[in-house]
Amino acid sequence: MFVGGADLPPSPLEKPRRLRLAFHDVRGMSPMRCAVRTRLALVHRALRHPETGRTTVTAVATDYGFLELGRFAGTYKAVFGETPSATLRGARGAELATTCQASEESF
Repeated sequence: MFVGGADLPPSPLEKPRRLRLAFHDVRGMSPMRCAVRTRLALVHRALRHPETGRTTVTAVATDYGFLELGRFAGTYKAVFGETPSATLRGARGAELATTCQASEESF
């Protein structure tokens, strides 16, 4: 009996490729890019809402697995339209403005 190519099970290498293609069909991007975008969103949230006044971009980025900080900063700016440090500065400025406003109202 002859066994043709259609009768053979898919090779182990085809399954990850099929999974990547299916993921791309649903999400419009590769699983890796989706993971990076998710981590970038988490960094963005952490920088917009810093836990303390001593929060640094480096600490937040490395906490989320970004070890090449130059590449991280470029990708961050491409996605969010500003540098990570500008996001953190804006959050600190908003916090300071809120604090000052509350102080003025108490006088």
